[in-house]
Amino acid sequence: MSKLPITIKIAGGSYPFTLEGDADEIRRTEEIYRRAERRVNELFTDYTKTYNLFPKDILSMVAFSLCIDNIQQSSERSQSLSDEAMRLAEIDKKLDDFFSALE
Repeated sequence: MSKLPITIKIAGGSYPFTLEGDADEIRRTEEIYRRAERRVNELFTDYTKTYNLFPKDILSMVAFSLCIDNIQQSSERSQSLSDEAMRLAEIDKKLDDFFSALE
């Protein structure tokens, strides 16, 4: 098991983390952390330009926005899985009908 110390910079603050795992796991995790860092900083910059708020309030808006995105994506995945389940149930019924006709 390896360790990799990284520092994430968000809204002018620095936050140290230590990633642990095998090399591939650390690489994937670091990429996720870096992408999240970029996304939060992009939103922070956008909200700073749009709203005249204190940084902590802007970070609250960023967190709220990211939560909305997460919930929407979860809902869309859930709906997609539900649609797939319905299609599979239809296929299952057709197969049952087909095999019943053979008997």
